Amino acid sequence: MNSSKYGFAKRVLNAVPGSRETLAASFTRLPDAVSPYVYEIARRTVFKDNFRRVPVFKAALTEAAKSQNLGHYLEFGVARGTSLVTMYKLARGMGLASRMRFHAFDSFEGLPDDEGNFVAGDMAYSEPTFRQFVQKAGVPLDQVTTTPGFFDKSLSAELANTLGIKPGMTHIVHVDCDLYISTVPVLAFLAPLLGNGSVIIFDDWFSFDDEPDPWMHGEQRAFNEWPLRDRFDPVAITYPWNAAFKLVR
Repeated sequence: MNSSKYGFAKRVLNAVPGSRETLAASFTRLPDAVSPYVYEIARRTVFKDNFRRVPVFKAALTEAAKSQNLGHYLEFGVARGTSLVTMYKLARGMGLASRMRFHAFDSFEGLPDDEGNFVAGDMAYSEPTFRQFVQKAGVPLDQVTTTPGFFDKSLSAELANTLGIKPGMTHIVHVDCDLYISTVPVLAFLAPLLGNGSVIIFDDWFSFDDEPDPWMHGEQRAFNEWPLRDRFDPVAITYPWNAAFKLVR
């Protein structure tokens, strides 16, 4: 896993057992009237890593907004919801949030397997924990749909229909699966749904850059093997964070 991705504060929290859980629990006990402001202050002063995602997120929203057929925001691998909160607030600032629904797909049991420095069970946050966190951060839960389950079991054409994710619309997708085996079923699920102009953001595009062949691991490998790969062009890249690709043909 690329070790240059996170700043000092995040590395300290990762190194001290229980510190992330304690801090998150303290945040979720704040009154709803103040918690969104506390969240923003913390992100802008201490936990600034997340803002390194923002240029790619903005580029994805800008590209998708060109379509008259704007669809949903779909995120695969949500943990506590930091990325979804970021995308919602950016979309709201651009006047797009009211036209979108925000879908959160996750096992809510952590990663299903090991790959590189990723370990099975990592990022295990319950569905109620996720929903409480994003609500405290200022996202209205009536715009958020959660779908629990490991992706190879939960994702299907029937699910897309149930969720109202219509084929052929311009969807914005955030893939934060970390692992190759998790990304493959996500891309298979997306194949019949994405219309022209749809944008896929890969959060862990560079997570295997410490390997001699990063293109043979994780999200990069799954995307490179996907039959639709050649229909996508790059939109924006922020090293060592994320990369976005747009369906153009």
